[in-house]
Amino acid sequence: MDNPTCCNPSTSTDAVVIDGDEQYLMPSDSGCTKAPLRFEMLPENAIKQIYKNLHYKDVLRSHRICKRVRNVLQRNAHYLSRPKIFELSIKMGLVEQRNRPIGRLQMPTTVCSKKMQRRLNIMYLRKRQSTDCQKEFVLRETIEGDQYELSPLFLECLDNHMKKLIIAGRLSFTGIAINKKLYERLMQKWVRIRFRLDAKCFRNLLAVTNCRKLNIELSHFDDQIMNDFVLQGMAECSEMSAGGTYPKFYAGLTDRILNHWATQKTLPRRILFHNVYGNFTLSGVLAMINALYEKSSKCAEDTESCLEEQKYEWNFGYVSYSGETESLLEMLSLPGHVLHTTHFAYLPNTVDVTLTAKEPFHNISNCCFKCLPVIKFQLVLNRLKTN
Repeated sequence: MDNPTCCNPSTSTDAVVIDGDEQYLMPSDSGCTKAPLRFEMLPENAIKQIYKNLHYKDVLRSHRICKRVRNVLQRNAHYLSRPKIFELSIKMGLVEQRNRPIGRLQMPTTVCSKKMQRRLNIMYLRKRQSTDCQKEFVLRETIEGDQYELSPLFLECLDNHMKKLIIAGRLSFTGIAINKKLYERLMQKWVRIRFRLDAKCFRNLLAVTNCRKLNIELSHFDDQIMNDFVLQGMAECSEMSAGGTYPKFYAGLTDRILNHWATQKTLPRRILFHNVYGNFTLSGVLAMINALYEKSSKCAEDTESCLEEQKYEWNFGYVSYSGETESLLEMLSLPGHVLHTTHFAYLPNTVDVTLTAKEPFHNISNCCFKCLPVIKFQLVLNRLKTN
């Protein structure tokens, strides 16, 4: 009985060698269609799926197959395996545009100063068992716009390098302004940077830059960047926001930072802790509320020193309750406030508390308490750690 020809390639040594440029056309009754015999003729999605689970060395060797495969692998580098580097150094500076070597025949200084170029230097440092491997890339362009701002050409070049690497160490910038455009490029989904920030370095960074607004939105961060020691590096905190993808307990986050904020000249306008479980208690929350009352009384005496508009929105996240009856009664007896309590659906034995004022403090319509303060937290009846 004659079986129809199968679509699978033959493994026999006597198989007929077919030219790679031709198509293997199957009989119409077999139900098979044309299939390319050469690997580079496969669709781009198929090539990407093949290399998705391969090691980086195999991907690198495949760049030699042909130009089309190399272009496909370069376009989809952020989907494939990448090498780990210890340090990525990015430098930018001005260099003189010279058409001839340095010698006696020099142009005047005024003419040379007009012909300057910006030079972007990207250097990899990769650690191996025996030696350290360095790789350097240089790109030049004419000066346009701000001297320290990365141009679209340099940003595109930086994107292409970020897609091919996993930075498991240090990322340094020299001569580059950290602006919104560069920040957006570093926050792309294909950027993989794995590094640890020391608590002392982070505190010094907040102190040197005179940071007043801090927003931490990471999938995971440890106690080294979320504790009282680090947050006290902000001289005057006006906004503080921190959140993660899942609830986590931070032992270094205590009432000490709340008392520090309560003694500031101006209280923080916005405090938001999402999925952050610290060692906050009702005593620390009451210290912030009492400080708000003191600021309102001073504002009532001297309305000229107050701001026209100022809104206070505080969400302290999880606050533990360990039998502090006096603090709880003091909060329940606050004059001019409405206390709303609801069951918190995500954690057991937890009550969602919202404290709002019935009217602006002291009915001052021209001072900073024009808006009603809103205070929220989740009161944990027994100490339950979420991680």
